[in-house]
Amino acid sequence: TTFRYRNDYLNELRQANMAIYALDDKGDPGKYVICLTDCTEEMTIRKMLEDSLDEAQRSNQAKRTFLSAISHDVRTPLNGIMGMLEIAYMNIDDRAKLLECMGKIKTASNHLGELINQVLDMSRIESGKMSLQNTNMDITELLQESVIIVQPLANNKGHELNLTMDVEHKRVLGDSVQLKQIFINLITNAIKYTENGGKINVFLRELASQQDKKQLFELVVEDNGIGMSEEFQKHIFEQFARERTSTVSKIQGTGLGLAITKSLVDMMGGRITVESEPGRGSEFTISLRFPV
Repeated sequence: TTFRYRNDYLNELRQANMAIYALDDKGDPGKYVICLTDCTEEMTIRKMLEDSLDEAQRSNQAKRTFLSAISHDVRTPLNGIMGMLEIAYMNIDDRAKLLECMGKIKTASNHLGELINQVLDMSRIESGKMSLQNTNMDITELLQESVIIVQPLANNKGHELNLTMDVEHKRVLGDSVQLKQIFINLITNAIKYTENGGKINVFLRELASQQDKKQLFELVVEDNGIGMSEEFQKHIFEQFARERTSTVSKIQGTGLGLAITKSLVDMMGGRITVESEPGRGSEFTISLRFPV
C-alpha cells in the first residue's frame, strides 16, 4: 500500500510504499518482514509521464478535430468555385450568367482566403511565433477605422451600426495591428449573426482605474441578433466552434475568429466575456490596459 507522511527532517510531505512479506520459516512460523520505501521521486516521475501521455492524447485528438474541421471548411468554398467555373464554361456566351458566376466565385474565394488567413494566424499564435509590437497609437482613431472597414458589410444587411466613445487619453502604447483585428473580428461577428435590418452598438469607454501606470479601456459590442444558447457560450472561444442550428448553418464562418480574438486578448493581458440569449442578441465585452 502507498501512503503519505510528513518528513520532519525535510519539513515536507512525502510518499512511501509499505509491503509485508511472510517468512516461510518452518522453525519459527508467524514471522513477517515489513519493508518501508520512500517512493516520492518514483511517484513524481510516474505522474509526469501520465500527464505527458494525457497531453499527447489531447494533442492528437485536437489535431484530428482540426483536420476534420478544416478539410470540410476548405472543401465547401472550393467546391463552390469549381461548380461555378463549370457553369461559366457551359454558358461562355451568356454575359449575364458569366457575371453571376464571377460574383459567386469572388464570394467563395474571399471566404477561402479568410479561412486560410485565420488558420495561419491561429498557427502563429499557438506556435508562439506571434509577438506584440508596442507603438504609439490613437485608440479612438483605430476603432473608427475598423468601423469604416466593416460598414459596407453592415450596409449590405441593412444594419444600423452605431459607434459611441468616451475616452480621455486617446494616445496609448499597444499593438495597433492586432488591436484592429480584435475590433474587426468582434464587429464583423455581430454583423454576420444579426438578421437583416438589425442594430449593432459599439462602445469604447475609458474607466477611471489606473494600475501599473496603465489605463483601463473597455470595448462593448452588442447586437440584437440570433444570440446563442447558454451551453454553447461555454465553448464559444474554442477553435472551429459554431452552434449547430439551422440559422447558423446558413451563415458563412470559419469558427476561428473568436478563438483568435480570445488568444490576442490573452496575449495583451486582457479579459473577454460574453452575455447572450437565443433570439435576443449577444454582448461581448473586452477589458484591456494600455500605457497612456
